[in-house]
Amino acid sequence: MPKIVDYEERKREIAKVAKEVFLKKGYHKTKLSDISMECGIGRTTLYQYFKNKDDIFYFTMHQAIDELKKNLKNIINAQEKSFLEKIKLIILELIREYENNNMIVILTELWLILRRERIEVIEKIKERAIELRKVFEYLLKEGIKAKEIKPIDIKSMSNTLYALVESLVIQLSLHKEINIQQQFKSIDILIDGLKI
Repeated sequence: MPKIVDYEERKREIAKVAKEVFLKKGYHKTKLSDISMECGIGRTTLYQYFKNKDDIFYFTMHQAIDELKKNLKNIINAQEKSFLEKIKLIILELIREYENNNMIVILTELWLILRRERIEVIEKIKERAIELRKVFEYLLKEGIKAKEIKPIDIKSMSNTLYALVESLVIQLSLHKEINIQQQFKSIDILIDGLKI
């Protein structure tokens, strides 16, 4: 009797392996044959689940981002935390995502390489960056309303916080000797500067 395969579960398993291949080789150097070999399946089997490399990458990206969104939503909804604490926790979560997952590094790499091209993946990366900036905008706006945060240009500060995370992730990927805990202490000092 043939083995029954759960299509969605198998697709997630392939994406999990593909993510590791993307992380190891980078987006551009990864070939479908690399992914199929790591999965222990033929390319024709791979095509039963995904149309092409971009399709695998989008699926992998969406999985990582959906998990991240869920974690960020939990932080935003934490009633016992101040808005500044939530901002710090979100930055910490984004850095943890880098440590555990590295998708931010791949997205940043891809963004830098493809930024001049008008292709779908760039638009999707931009959408995700905008979503993260909007999270910071929301928390800053609510913090100002609650008189926890001094009046500031919300959009500019949101962009600054996002840039801080993005640059820290790049630095962490380039310089393994960076002490993450020390970086968080410095981030705390910067964010505490927003207090009234």
